[in-house]
Amino acid sequence: MRCPDFRSQHLAWLDASLAPLPTVAMRAHADDCARCKRYDLLLRTGLLLARHHAPLTPSRRFRGALASRLA
Repeated sequence: MRCPDFRSQHLAWLDASLAPLPTVAMRAHADDCARCKRYDLLLRTGLLLARHHAPLTPSRRFRGALASRLA
């Protein structure tokens, strides 16, 4: 597997929607390629942070300003 192939299939791999053979190839590539291993780690870390972060609530002032600009 080449790095561009790894990156193009990465989200499907994270979603566990790849067939077994591509899944094995993705794991093998991530184990052997330092750049793709880092790419995988960064994306997984970002997703983990996003999933566990409290929802952001805009202030009333921001919502009012946004509504004004949209109108």
